[in-house]
Amino acid sequence: MALKSGHHHVFDISYHLVMTTKYRKPVFTGQIAEHVRAFLTQECARLDVDITTGHVSPEHVHLMLTIPPTIAVSTVVGKIKANTARRINKIHRKKLEETYYGTRSIWSSGYYVATVGAVIREVVEAYIQNHTEQPDAGTKFSIESEIKNLEITGV
Repeated sequence: MALKSGHHHVFDISYHLVMTTKYRKPVFTGQIAEHVRAFLTQECARLDVDITTGHVSPEHVHLMLTIPPTIAVSTVVGKIKANTARRINKIHRKKLEETYYGTRSIWSSGYYVATVGAVIREVVEAYIQNHTEQPDAGTKFSIESEIKNLEITGV
């Protein structure tokens, strides 16, 4: 990824962010998933945050983001969650009230975030791009195993 710059800084800071739905309910399907994807893209653009890659699953979202050093990750996550939830609730209120028993919160309170260095950027991008819902626990893999596979294949 190319270096980005602000008024007094040059940076290349990437994060792997995972946000889950409240109670891990699978609500991001069909048109709701399309709206979540669109609203995430719009909100990140508004915050001057680049989405390198992303994936919307029924009960969670993976994003690889480049966030300027002038904005705290927690601020970005808070704004993304608040604004996407508000907009999704405005359009899909009835479906969400049935799923969440009247509450307007669609996101769990926590999230996972990790910095992504240039060495494993390709691994994280591949993981997110190839992410599918697999009911069989034996098909899951870790970043460490993928790094070993890349080292073995010489990539």
